[in-house]
Amino acid sequence: MAANPRQPPIARRGLALLASTVCAVLVAFSARYGYHRDELYFLRAGRELAFGYVDQPPLTPAVARVASAVFGDSLVGLRLPSAIAAAAVVLLTGLIARELGAERSAQLLAAATMSVAAYLLRRRAVGAAARPRRHRVGCAAPGAARSSGRSSSSASSPRSVSPATGPPRADANRYTARVRVIKHA
Repeated sequence: MAANPRQPPIARRGLALLASTVCAVLVAFSARYGYHRDELYFLRAGRELAFGYVDQPPLTPAVARVASAVFGDSLVGLRLPSAIAAAAVVLLTGLIARELGAERSAQLLAAATMSVAAYLLRRRAVGAAARPRRHRVGCAAPGAARSSGRSSSSASSPRSVSPATGPPRADANRYTARVRVIKHA
């Protein structure tokens, strides 16, 4: 099939730069936090592959199995396929813009917009999980402040966190135990 002579040229360098930047940022920050419970589930499901599961298609556990076979217990290796997929989405967005008649600058704008969207969708990898959460405001029960005789504005929740102590880590041991089970199973 011949190329359409009216179609604008592809912004090859810019699209490649944006896609590779998205992939590099996601890979660079992928080891900054531990296993997510879904990743542990995919690793476990990948050990007993089936054609389909009740809650997911078979591709995700298969990719997790291949990643764990190739990279071992590496978080970066486990998250590399999703970083490559995010880069592919950025590249394809620029190419779709070209198919719709966009010039190079519009192709780059579309791809840059998608790269920011990929960054926001993966903000756990780059933003929120990379920084400790220091300020939480909450109340244990709606009437807890009133029953103690204090006003609701001065009541502090049992889950409140001061900047000096950091966030509560009650779930840390549970996730660590899950990681140990998978690594030694």
